[in-house]
Amino acid sequence: MTKIPLYQQIKNYLLNLIKENADIPNLKLPSENQLAIKFNASRMAAKNAMAALEQEGIIYRIQGKGTFAKQPSLFTETLTPDTRWVGILIPSLDSDFIKQIVFACYEVFFQRNVLVHILYTKQDSSLETKLIQNALSNNCSGMIAIPIDNEYYSPEILHLSLKNFPTVLADRKLEGLNLPSITTDHFNAAYALTKQILELGHKHILFIGTDNLRLSSVAERILGYTKALEEANLPAPYLPLDAQNPDEFTNKIKERLQQSNITAIITTSGIMESAFYRAAVGLNQTNILCALFDSEKKNYHNEERDFKRIRLLQDTAMIGTIAAESLYDKIFFDMPIKNKTISFKIVNEPNDQ
Repeated sequence: MTKIPLYQQIKNYLLNLIKENADIPNLKLPSENQLAIKFNASRMAAKNAMAALEQEGIIYRIQGKGTFAKQPSLFTETLTPDTRWVGILIPSLDSDFIKQIVFACYEVFFQRNVLVHILYTKQDSSLETKLIQNALSNNCSGMIAIPIDNEYYSPEILHLSLKNFPTVLADRKLEGLNLPSITTDHFNAAYALTKQILELGHKHILFIGTDNLRLSSVAERILGYTKALEEANLPAPYLPLDAQNPDEFTNKIKERLQQSNITAIITTSGIMESAFYRAAVGLNQTNILCALFDSEKKNYHNEERDFKRIRLLQDTAMIGTIAAESLYDKIFFDMPIKNKTISFKIVNEPNDQ
């Protein structure tokens, strides 16, 4: 087996370091001397690794201060009229879930020497439209898209479908559009999660989610949840919350908890999870089981620690990797992009965090 050169080992180490600390803006990296000592290598090997990353636009140096990682949105190069590149359309950089998908995509394209440009929409439909238009008029070869959570599709998303532009949806399915998707098996995930809650003896379960049922992930989760409860001859109550008014979440949840004897809930975001805790603690109902989709909350305080939790984990790295590999194969080998569902796992968490 061929031994990996030291400079490549150092480069891989720095890439992983940047990936693991993606939430830290302008992460300061070890110096060349520190890297040379860590890997028992020459300073030249460390310097070569740093130079390669700098040339690829992943890090930058400030004289007298050190070397720093660029934010994911800056993992790009200056575009020229002849540059071919792929875009990754994302609604937010606040979510670890989205960051992990982006880094998995970036790693695939990086290994294949494909230029990546992050198209950050900031949950703004007009900006999403503008970014897609700019991409199409500036030699974009293909796109991985996580569209914003709007009630209606952006006209430019529809345009991508009608034009048969190489596009892969990551963690999204848009009904009625001919756009392939790489996503978690949301129906079976919700079904399995609900079955596990039932096996724990709970019969009064409440699903808390967004009122935007055009999102396939939400609709499929509700269907899976409903099927599991119908098989148990139990009702499947659903509390839809207006995603545009998160300040109202706590009051809406509190009202529902006061109306019925809920013993377990399923939430679909970290914001909804936090709102539920505020509502339940305010009503002194800390014995309710929390089953969590997509929650990135890691630190629990005071009464929040009293709740028992089940967490459904999606394989974000696999979603990003397959999305990027599928797009690459379409662009360079004209291979058809196929829909694919990704597995998940359910984890019981202790309530003493």
